[in-house]
Amino acid sequence: MKKKVVVSALIMAVSMWSVAYAYNAVGPMGCCGKGSLRQDLLAQLPAEKETLFHRTMREAREKGSEIREQMKIVRQEIEEIIVAEPFEEDLFREKTRDMHNLQKRMHSITEDAVATLATQFTADERKVLIKLLPDGIGYHGRHATKWGHK
Repeated sequence: MKKKVVVSALIMAVSMWSVAYAYNAVGPMGCCGKGSLRQDLLAQLPAEKETLFHRTMREAREKGSEIREQMKIVRQEIEEIIVAEPFEEDLFREKTRDMHNLQKRMHSITEDAVATLATQFTADERKVLIKLLPDGIGYHGRHATKWGHK
């Protein structure tokens, strides 16, 4: 009887494991599974360009880290303003302007990184680059088809 319980538990564990790892869909930035879209795209670049991509994007993330921290603070302030009684519209608008300015700074850092890469990539490598970029840069995002881009 004990043996049947152990065997059943093992079968169940293996089944759950196989189901969990069978899902190989691409999530944000193609991060799921060994054969992910992101890895497939990076494999299309020469090794030195892949290294350049990683280094440049890491530097951009590091430059943006302080801004991201500021954005968290402003986001919290906005939430507090929204739920406060009474609601202060002028303060709300001021803080949302602050948030938009921080977002513009983040976007500018990403644009600079992409421009740096694009000047060093061939046309074919830039086709791979555009697919690697986060939403909001290039033709990604939910509004891409609205503007005729796919």
